This record gives sequence, structure tokens and C-alpha cells, in this order.
Amino acid sequence: MKKYLIIIMVAVLGMTMTSCLTKTKATVDVQVVDILGVPQDGQVVCMFTNDDWDEYTRVPADASKRVVTDANGVASFNIQGIYFDVLDKTATLYFAIFDGDDKCVDYKAITVRQGDKESLKLTKK
Repeated sequence: MKKYLIIIMVAVLGMTMTSCLTKTKATVDVQVVDILGVPQDGQVVCMFTNDDWDEYTRVPADASKRVVTDANGVASFNIQGIYFDVLDKTATLYFAIFDGDDKCVDYKAITVRQGDKESLKLTKK
């Protein structure tokens, strides 16, 4: 009897932990296209938080994360719990692409809620 009670308690604890972990993550898919709308592979997409985003002095080296686009022009960012506000469970993140001289070509800001999957599009001009 004790053995079954322990097994049930471990199972409940495991389900609770798994549920908490999936809710503290979010996904943002950023597609990079050219001005004609053609997906661009091999492009580096940079993610910035409010803390490291500056309209005028941003450079790729200051990014919190960098992901290269796949054959469909998509860079997938898995956002961990450390980026989310404790109270409202959201994060405002900035995604940008740069040219070879570290000049920002396009950027967008998005507010993500824990557990959500969002997508946005950046244009390489």
C-alpha cells in the first residue's frame, strides 16, 4: 500500500514539474524575407531584451541570442523563463537583422506571454 502511495505521489509531482516547465517557455519564429517576399536562408537574427536594446547603439554583439535562418528563412527562438516578468508572465523582446557593417536593416518588437508561440517577419532590404 505504501509503495503505491509513493508511486502516485512521484507521478503527480512529475506531472506538476513538467507542466510548470512547459509554461515557462515560449517560442518565437522569425522569418526573414527579401523585398520580393522570398525567404532568406543563412541570415543571422538577433534577439534583444529591454535591458540590452538601444535604438541607436545596437549591434549584434549585444544580442541576448542569435539564431541562423533555415532553408525556409525561419529562425526559431526558444524563450526561457529568465526573460519573463515575474508578475505578468510576459516579455518584450526585439528581433533584428543586420548587414555586413553591423547596420540594422530591420527590426520588430513583440510581447510574448509564457507558453505562447508567436511569429513575425523581417525584411532584408
